[in-house]
Amino acid sequence: MSDLEERNGCPEPALPAQLIETLDQRGREGQKTTLRDLHTLLDASQSSALRIAHQLEREGVLVITHDIHDALGSTIAMAPAAETRMERLKQLLRPTPR
Repeated sequence: MSDLEERNGCPEPALPAQLIETLDQRGREGQKTTLRDLHTLLDASQSSALRIAHQLEREGVLVITHDIHDALGSTIAMAPAAETRMERLKQLLRPTPR
């Protein structure tokens, strides 16, 4: 279990990676994601999904644009620096043509 998962008491170790992957995909498709959507997208409890999202925000991986009138309506997306790192990683992992 990673430090992030231990600090969050994450019952499912794959949730942080799943959240990042989901937000990356939805961002590429032009879909907005709210905090309200997270638990459904991750098939996890709302408290676990929110805990992970806030931890990833503190670590600079995600950006949450807070809605002062509806906290769960706040949008969440990959931080620009994290998007750049993801693209580099994807390029490294792509198979090279023979």
